[in-house]
Order: sequence, then C-alpha cells, then structure tokens
Amino acid sequence: MAKAFNRRARNTLFGIYILQAATAVGTFLIALPVFVLLGYESVLTLSTIAAILQFIPILGPSVLLVVIAVFHLAADEIVRALLVLGVGGFFVAWLPDILIRPRLARRTANLSGGVYFIGFVGGLLSMGAIGVIAGPLVVALVVEAASLLSEELNAVPVEEPRDS
Repeated sequence: MAKAFNRRARNTLFGIYILQAATAVGTFLIALPVFVLLGYESVLTLSTIAAILQFIPILGPSVLLVVIAVFHLAADEIVRALLVLGVGGFFVAWLPDILIRPRLARRTANLSGGVYFIGFVGGLLSMGAIGVIAGPLVVALVVEAASLLSEELNAVPVEEPRDS
C-alpha cells in the first residue's frame, strides 16, 4: 500500500509539473500571434513573460495584460486597452488553461479534468498558492486510497474444498 501511495504521489507531482510547463508553452505559442495581431513590437518578450506568468496561480498572464491595458489607458488609448483585455484575456489568459489543462490532466497526472480542477481550486482556496500543487496531490492520494479499498473489498475469497 505504501508503494502504491508513493508511486501515485510521484506520478501526480511529475504530472502537475509537466502540466504547468505544457500550459506555459501553449500560452507562449498562443500569445505570439495575438500580440502580433494587436500590433505590439516586442512579441517574443511579451509572449515569454505571459508564459512565465502562467506559473502564478489564478492571476497568470492576466497580470501582464492588465499592466499593458493600464499603459494604454494612461496614453488615452481606450480602445487598445479594451482590445488587449478582451482579446488577450480570452486567448492568452483563458484559452491555454481551458484547452491544455483538462486534456493533459488525465495523461500526465492520471486524474480526470474535473477531479484535477477540484483539487486545484480546493487546494488554492484552503492552502493558498501551495495548494495549486498540494490540492491535486491530496485528491490523487484520496483516489488511490479509494481504489485500493475498492480492490480489497471486492476481492473474492477463494473457498477451500470441503471434506464430505
């Protein structure tokens, strides 16, 4: 049983880190054309910053988009500020999380997207930033415990032959 928990914890942690990295790469790849279409010159820099910010729970690339929008507002460019918040918010901040995380959660962490989401949000709300990792890990260990218990309870005992 301890080996099963160790294996599940190791695989889940590895999966979470791979999931984070894949989401960051996806964010970078999506952000490149978005920043080009929005007319920015430093698209590689902005896309890289967006990808790095993907490692910050909940806020992520939204921080970058808000900073850019504030600069546009300060320059009295209201339409550009709204565009960067709307278009950038959808494609750069939201879309990578929706497209990549649920699909890879099953493959990398061996958790369904819904269970991963529950662990992610529950961990974040109960433990803060560390909960982004600890939440899905705890959920994965509970799933493993339930699986082990189910196997134990469903084991059919072998009856010994009776002497007549």
